[in-house]
Amino acid sequence: MKNLAKLMKGEINRLNKYKILPIGALVSLIWVLIIGLSNKETAQELAPMLIMMDATMMSIILLGASHFYEKQEGTLKSLLTTPVSLFEIFISKVLSSLLVTYISAIIVVSASLIIHQISISILLLVLYIAIIGVAHVALGYLLTLFSKDFGGLIGLYAVYAFLSFMPSLLFSMEILPESTKWYLMLSPTHASQILLNNCFTAEPIEFVLVAALYLLLIAGCLFQFVVYKKFKNCLVEG
Repeated sequence: MKNLAKLMKGEINRLNKYKILPIGALVSLIWVLIIGLSNKETAQELAPMLIMMDATMMSIILLGASHFYEKQEGTLKSLLTTPVSLFEIFISKVLSSLLVTYISAIIVVSASLIIHQISISILLLVLYIAIIGVAHVALGYLLTLFSKDFGGLIGLYAVYAFLSFMPSLLFSMEILPESTKWYLMLSPTHASQILLNNCFTAEPIEFVLVAALYLLLIAGCLFQFVVYKKFKNCLVEG
């Protein structure tokens, strides 16, 4: 536990050094401006979407940026010389990524409460962000570790974002029929949106349960069978 705390402190310092934390905060402040310029009804619809964007899109991009900064500076390989386990190193990076997501969510939620007094289930939000965050850290590492550089990551992410966002967009525009709503749950982005919407307005319980279980399944399978092994190899290679 002591080692993990030190690693977490080091990760936070690196995130600040690479301007990851300030950039995340700046994006969140842009969301606050959008919420402030909206009326209460619009803000209630926008808030879960803005939190979702931070927890999915931004978390993947910022995680990738941090990884490639470390790789460029050669600090990844040096971690193996420290008296800590590879698992502790990995967990500290996962928790640091989650921290950035929570900070962003706190900023957006605080603005929603202060400006519009929007009704939010805080306990559900904390739980759902953990589920969404862990799943998208896994997805972020999957895309990052299979990219040669940051440019390659952006290319992979563009494909992922298109496949993940487009079905939900087409459904919201009523281009896709109502019968496709269950198929949309295959999109991690759509599943995340269902969970966050449920913090502001009630969603059908069957959709909420399926979304939560699906994201947990993604996280568990990717971490156990792909990401952790690839992360270990990447650390050895430097």
